[in-house]
Amino acid sequence: MEIHEDNESVLGGIDASLFKYDLQILLLAVWKRFYVLLIIPLITGFLTFSYVTIFQQKTWTARCLMFRHTNIERLQSDMPNLYKPVETKVITEMVRIRKNMREVITRLKLKTTLAALYAQTAVEMQEDNENIISIVASSDTPREAAAIANMLADVFIEDYVENQNTSIHKIYKYYTESKINLSQKIKALEAQQEEYLKRFNVISITTETEGKFKMLNELELNLVKFRMQESALRISIANLENNMKDMKEDIQLHYTVTATDNSDMAVMEGALYKLRQRYTDDNPKVQKQMAEIEYLKEKLGKAKDEKRAPSSVTYGGNVVRQTIEEQKFKAEAELKGVTQNLSQLEATISKLKSELTQLSRMESDFLEIKRQLDLNRDLLKKIDGTVSMMKFALNTNVSDITILERAEPPSSPAAKKRRFIIFAGGLAGFLLALGGLIIMELMDFSVKSRFDIENVLKIKMLGSLPMINQVTLQSFYSAIQVVYKRIAEYADKQSGVTLITFGDVEAKSGKTFFIKKCIDLFGPQEKKILYISTVNELARNMTKFAVNDYIYKDEVINPNMPLENAHRLYFVMDDYTYIAPADKAMIDKFIAKFDGHYDYIFWELFEFNKNEQLFATICQSADISVLVTMFKRSNKFKLLKCVNFLKEHDCRKLGGILNNVEKSYFIRSM
Repeated sequence: MEIHEDNESVLGGIDASLFKYDLQILLLAVWKRFYVLLIIPLITGFLTFSYVTIFQQKTWTARCLMFRHTNIERLQSDMPNLYKPVETKVITEMVRIRKNMREVITRLKLKTTLAALYAQTAVEMQEDNENIISIVASSDTPREAAAIANMLADVFIEDYVENQNTSIHKIYKYYTESKINLSQKIKALEAQQEEYLKRFNVISITTETEGKFKMLNELELNLVKFRMQESALRISIANLENNMKDMKEDIQLHYTVTATDNSDMAVMEGALYKLRQRYTDDNPKVQKQMAEIEYLKEKLGKAKDEKRAPSSVTYGGNVVRQTIEEQKFKAEAELKGVTQNLSQLEATISKLKSELTQLSRMESDFLEIKRQLDLNRDLLKKIDGTVSMMKFALNTNVSDITILERAEPPSSPAAKKRRFIIFAGGLAGFLLALGGLIIMELMDFSVKSRFDIENVLKIKMLGSLPMINQVTLQSFYSAIQVVYKRIAEYADKQSGVTLITFGDVEAKSGKTFFIKKCIDLFGPQEKKILYISTVNELARNMTKFAVNDYIYKDEVINPNMPLENAHRLYFVMDDYTYIAPADKAMIDKFIAKFDGHYDYIFWELFEFNKNEQLFATICQSADISVLVTMFKRSNKFKLLKCVNFLKEHDCRKLGGILNNVEKSYFIRSM
């Protein structure tokens, strides 16, 4: 969780991001100083106790108890608001009216003012029992405290009885008249109810309604049944008509074939035989007969498979059609009966629904009469009780409030107020200490967590390094591995030498220590790392390892030369770096000279404020620029100025490392 503004803005020339805080870190910082939250409240509580014990005057408190009778309290809820007796909460306000307070001062001959007496008295009501009312009085002496409490109770009851009896006569008269009017109204409603049942010839509207609803249910079930039967008959008739559509009324019953060509052949052959008995074959009659026979034989050969036409045919009625017509007639007759039944059922249901509607209206009117009757009967019972109680109060002239227990002089002074003052002093000390710790933490603009780097500086969080003397070496080197891996992944260069710059805004941020640990940890691996550190001056025998001439004069460099100094070169911050600042092209050209010879170049820069422009120029050429911050030392104002300057100069990638983190903060800054 954090406390911050969502909108980025600049307030009075100051970036509003500086006023974002990590709530977890804030609470942790307060918790680490928890002893302050204990010591200061104890001191303020002790001082308050001393003041109360030595200087504050003792106060004696007495209590007088009054009781309000339960039956009267019950009647209050039954009476109309216009004439309702005073509620218990209102009574507590009536006790200390000016009239009663002046009377107490007069009777006890107190040498005090009305305002002072108000301050000395109080009226309380128990939370679980409103019938108990307490009058509390405080004074410098026990006897006076008891006297004030008892006198105030006496004066109040006298005044209350007087006021109550003044209005009770009017209230009693009103309720008596209301009772008479209600009795007359109840008699009229009873007569109206009886006349209503006689007029509609109904014994019980509810019974009539239930019976008709049951009958309606049965009729509607029969209606559905007959409609289904009607649909089935119509479908059956349609199917029968469809079956008769292509049937003839008369059909051929049987037929008779009386003569054929074969019989003619037999007759002609017989005649030929008789002619040959009388004539020779040359006779014209015989030849004619023989020619006819040959013709008939040829005819028979051609039409031997043809069916012979019948000599006689007999027709009669179609029995199947007659059967279907008979079924259709029966179905139509049954359909007619069903249709008539449907019409009768629909008429009966419609009439029954109309009767039910009338019964519903009757029931609504009847229930309204019954409701009015029950309501007035209940009201009459309540008014009877109220009138009886008020009549008793008028006859006896007794108040519903009595003194349950009179006040007695207390044996010891009141300690509640003293305890409250002491508690208030301790609480004030606690709040003062808590507020002071929170203000001190909010006014601390040093970097303390991942939140500060990502949400205030708005750069990539590359990791945290704990104090080496507070954790094991395994944990420390594990943290270095995590940071180094994130740096390599964030640089993300596919080919060529990768330039990684390490800078800070204040001296002794630990960047040199971190770079050396990275080289010690990963140097033995296959990756080759060139380490360029920034120095103010070099010994004469080390000048050949300075890179200034290779940058500013573009001199040729032997890539193997760093091997002589354990892969380490130096950038000298001399006067020339200020007079003739390098540009990005020079830096890029210098870095390219190591392409193919080294995988990484770690360039340890100077503090940002020494030469802001040169710092930004080198970071422009870097594949990633790492800002090393010291836990609770690096200033967010300076860091934010540095980050904004680098972003304005198009530095590609910026990341941050939080170094030397206390163990309790380390997990929260990962």
